[in-house]
Amino acid sequence: KPKKKLSALDLPLPFNSVEFRDAWISWFNHRQEIKKPLSSETHKSQLKTMGAMGEKKAIDAIRFTIDKGWQGLHEADSYSNKKTETNGNLTKRISRQDAAELLNSAVGKRN
Repeated sequence: KPKKKLSALDLPLPFNSVEFRDAWISWFNHRQEIKKPLSSETHKSQLKTMGAMGEKKAIDAIRFTIDKGWQGLHEADSYSNKKTETNGNLTKRISRQDAAELLNSAVGKRN
């Protein structure tokens, strides 16, 4: 028996707004375009997660993730606030200018 092709609106959406519906359809289509279509279980789980996030955060997460071209949903806030620990040292992102200034001051101290 061939599987029925899943549609973005096969399951009830957690929010009734046109804005959320359009964002969800965009997300669903994005996953198909990157050749990573949602399974029915993932579809159900992600809608539940979106409902728990609240409408605005859910829409923002969908837009952020599509903008990045990613296959998994991520909140912009949680991504940008992550801290990476490497060998017990906290790694921090710094601008190129700050990096150049740090390098110049370190080189200057050696001379």
